[in-house]
Amino acid sequence: MGLTPIAAKIAAVEFRILGRMEVVDGDEDLTPPRPKQRALLALLLLRAGELVTADEAAETLWEGRPPPSARNAIHGHVAALRKLLGRDRIETHDGGYVLRLEEDELDLHRFERLLTSARGRPAGEQAGLLTEALALLRGAPLEDFRYESFAAAEAARIDELRLLAVESRIDADLALGRHEQVVPELERLVGEAPLRERLRGQLLLALYRSGRQADALAAYGRTRDKLLDELGLEPGPALQALERQILNQDFRLDLDQGRSPGAIIPTPPTPLLGREAELAEARNLLLRNDVRVVTLTGPGGTGKTRLALEAARAAAPHFPGGTFFASLGDLTDAELVLPAIARAVGVGEGGGPPLEESLAARLADRPVLLLLDNVEHVVAAAPMLGRLLAAAPALTVLVTSREPLRLYGEHLYRVPPLDPVTAAALFLDRARAVRADLADDESTQSTVAEICRRLDGLPLAIELAAARMDLFSPKALLARLGQALELLTDGPVDRPERQQTLRATLEWSYERLATEEQELFRRLAVFAGSWTIEAAEAVCGDRVDIVAGLSSLLDKSLLQLISGDGEPRQAMLETLRDGARERLQQTTEIDELQRRHLAHYLAVAEEAEPSLRGAPGARLDRLELEHANFRAALDRADDIGENEKAQRLAGALWRFWYLRGHLSEGRQRLERALGADARPTSARGKVLLGAAVMAINTSDPETARLRSEESLALHRELADAWGEAYSGFMLGNVTDDRAEAAELYESSIRVFRELGDEHSALLATRHLAGARAELGDVDRARALHEDNLARARASGNERIEASTLGALAEHALRDDRFEEASSLLEKSLALHAELGDVLDTAVDLCRFAAVLAPAGEATTALVLLAAVEALGDAVGDRRSLVASLNEKTLSQIRARLEDAAFSESWAQGLTLTLNEAVALALRRSA
Repeated sequence: MGLTPIAAKIAAVEFRILGRMEVVDGDEDLTPPRPKQRALLALLLLRAGELVTADEAAETLWEGRPPPSARNAIHGHVAALRKLLGRDRIETHDGGYVLRLEEDELDLHRFERLLTSARGRPAGEQAGLLTEALALLRGAPLEDFRYESFAAAEAARIDELRLLAVESRIDADLALGRHEQVVPELERLVGEAPLRERLRGQLLLALYRSGRQADALAAYGRTRDKLLDELGLEPGPALQALERQILNQDFRLDLDQGRSPGAIIPTPPTPLLGREAELAEARNLLLRNDVRVVTLTGPGGTGKTRLALEAARAAAPHFPGGTFFASLGDLTDAELVLPAIARAVGVGEGGGPPLEESLAARLADRPVLLLLDNVEHVVAAAPMLGRLLAAAPALTVLVTSREPLRLYGEHLYRVPPLDPVTAAALFLDRARAVRADLADDESTQSTVAEICRRLDGLPLAIELAAARMDLFSPKALLARLGQALELLTDGPVDRPERQQTLRATLEWSYERLATEEQELFRRLAVFAGSWTIEAAEAVCGDRVDIVAGLSSLLDKSLLQLISGDGEPRQAMLETLRDGARERLQQTTEIDELQRRHLAHYLAVAEEAEPSLRGAPGARLDRLELEHANFRAALDRADDIGENEKAQRLAGALWRFWYLRGHLSEGRQRLERALGADARPTSARGKVLLGAAVMAINTSDPETARLRSEESLALHRELADAWGEAYSGFMLGNVTDDRAEAAELYESSIRVFRELGDEHSALLATRHLAGARAELGDVDRARALHEDNLARARASGNERIEASTLGALAEHALRDDRFEEASSLLEKSLALHAELGDVLDTAVDLCRFAAVLAPAGEATTALVLLAAVEALGDAVGDRRSLVASLNEKTLSQIRARLEDAAFSESWAQGLTLTLNEAVALALRRSA
């Protein structure tokens, strides 16, 4: 608001515009008597601390048609206001006026402060603060002026804030168990704002919690009719999900789930220097109730990501639903943005509602902050983000991008360069990392200040220049850098000035490299994401010493080292990659490098593929690190018509996509590969099998059946016995006739064993046992599992061993053989957790809860079930199995625990990580 403290001699006055205008000093009414004076005061109050010129005031008060006497009239009105309010209240500056306010003198400012204070507080405090805020509203905001052009937009904004505050206060009341008390108020509010879905959802929940399930469902029906009649739209995903929960009497609706997931934000390797003002402004934007999207913009190198990370960390305590981070810099396809966001917040893809609906349901209930980094390459995803914001009213999104998303309500914050003091501190900090003996005298400080001034305070440019202090003195660096800037800032005039400066710094850094280093730097732009030394040697190493070159580029801050448990990797900042790519595209070697890149990553995928059939373990982690390069290779194959290589690469990757939950992307890539080349090849056969797996796991059994049938016909034509057997196995998975499925599984098992593929035989046997159990032949099912277990152990297949132990434990549970079930589950759970198999680990935890509940461990059982619930949709296609396992267990727990103990244990479980839940289960069974 631009408020500035004013002299103590100005008495504290209450200015009220949340209703009819009132100005009060104690018991004295100071409200201006004339309409134009009140309108002028309202304008000055809305622009408090800002200059309003006399001409601007005249244009505003006379709706763009001021009379010739308007300026004199304005001067007269100001004089009257000064007489009423005190001479120092309105200052004259440069032909205009500035109204000075003390903190909280204006009721609108108090209202907004209370709303901000309420955010993230415990329910009781939140309800009190919001009630206090809403009490400030004495009628329609700006009631005297709401049809005046200068006040109409602000009145609408305050109205929206009022509704948001009411909704938040009702959320707090519901959390405090006041459901019966809020029903009448909600019925009135729904009548006043019939299309506001959040209010409708609150009414449904309040009715249900008041024991009025039928009334809640009837209210949903009226909502649906209203939306269809007036807008032609179905209710949003969150409201539909709530209706399903009410229909199913979902016990979670009775609870304050109290989850506190905390912040999932990367920790930068170095502290943020300076930026206190920018950080405060960005944080305050995120905490405003009327702000849903904040986009930090600016050219590359301005420090957008660094500022966003700190702003998200600072705002995190006010987002009890969680703070999440998704980096989109490696994506070029807007269709991949939704799965990336889903992974960031822990929503898995799999059988169930569409991913956008699942994601909206996950984000709908509690305030969540989502940080999306480097969005400029996928701005086409903005409409999807807009739909997500509409469906999840408690979601706030922080974006970094070189260009705005152009979403309704988007708040742009242009990240400025560093101030001179901070810029110099950054330079010295980075310079001393390569030259510890750098002097700290006045001459050095003066030279460093000039270097930073020449670099326009751009953090990336400063870091690049500081990295060369191992070779130059500050004065020598300034001289060389100055020449480069003078030469290169005469570049394209349509580039922003600071972008020219960064470009010049990059050029200067590049020119300082030896010829071999220059060649390697531009060649490395062929990679996406990060790469290994082995990959760099295979793709770029025919004419340069890769190890020496990478080491030198790392020393000069042109590369980043990404260290972890495995092989060291290197990467480029996006801005540096852009510069390197631009240089590479000017050469004749780009096509050859891209062909080598495709060949290398095709070899990596095909070499890894056989291991994915068993227990891939760490291999999956390696493939995840290469995912950006696989995407780039597939895109390149599509671009140049290498359709057979595209099919080979997609066919080699489908198990990775499946095991790591990249279902939407995997399906899209596989279907694209199928459409590009219809020739009957073994590569196409692999792609068909992968497409069938993806389809059945994204709730499309019909496509799964069609792809499996086509795969069966193709593999028969190719006389590929293994492919024919696997196609039959997939057809068994999609048929509703379990007897037919059993026959298909048995046939596949015979062929797999003849061909020596023990893993596929074990996998099909596991499915055969399930089919036999569904057909009522429980003894045969158990015998198949026991035989499978012996074979899995003999062949060292830990994944099949673990899943078979879990299946045998389930048989024991059905017969109430709890001790045997517990013994089997100890081994199964430990193996699944060690293998990193989230889906089956979750199932085993539910089985453990079923063992513990009747054995006097109801509290622990409930904690485990809540921990699985906290995984959300990450349990993927195991969702229905989890639900069926939990139904009986929950009824046993309810019979043993009081409501308070039930709620407390459930809330405790929601805070556990998966590893903590595993440790708890194994500890209890010991």
